[in-house]
Amino acid sequence: MRFPNTPVDTSRDKKYEAKAIFRNTSWLLVDRLLRMSVGLFIGLWLARYLGSENFGIYSYAIAFSGLFQSLSTLGLESIAIRDIVREPSKSGEILGTVFSLQLIGGLISLLLVIGTIIGLRPNETLTHWIVIIVAAKIPLNAFSTFDIWFQSQCQSKYTVCVKLFVFILVSALKVIAINAHAPLVIFAWVFLLESILFSAGIGLAYKLVLERYTPLWAASVARAKTLLSS
Repeated sequence: MRFPNTPVDTSRDKKYEAKAIFRNTSWLLVDRLLRMSVGLFIGLWLARYLGSENFGIYSYAIAFSGLFQSLSTLGLESIAIRDIVREPSKSGEILGTVFSLQLIGGLISLLLVIGTIIGLRPNETLTHWIVIIVAAKIPLNAFSTFDIWFQSQCQSKYTVCVKLFVFILVSALKVIAINAHAPLVIFAWVFLLESILFSAGIGLAYKLVLERYTPLWAASVARAKTLLSS
């Protein structure tokens, strides 16, 4: 029993919080290091296989779609994490609103990519298809909303596990495609497949971690205005 005027010892809570932040950061660091090392090896191998022309188209498609990606994310990640920490009871509303905004932004971005690439390079059919396939991942960025919740709880290990599993699987598929002398379009589909698998995996992880308690997601116009104004 603690008397009303007895000071609360918060040192233990602060130590626990510091450890949680350290573990969270460590998981993110491991993910980054593995992706850089393995990704560099696969990237060099892929560049050598495709040759300068095809690899140039592949790299151009990724870079070109990346120009429009910021429109889909809307810079909401850090703001949403902050709001969930401040208002945990409103997490369902925040996550639902962010998901809706990013999905709408992603679809608009995809349409802009298609229109722009056709306008810039009207006679390059192969480039059109590679860019469109690669850019099809942009609306899938909305599923990174699940990762926002994990980050707000300092539980990025679940996101990292999903990312690494998908990354290893996709890297293996790239190696198989190289050995099978696959055409350029296959590597564009593999690039898109990585986003599809991650979206499904992170959603499943969110469901399994929360088990029975899953906050009901609901988009809110008022919350959308607050997030966008921030």
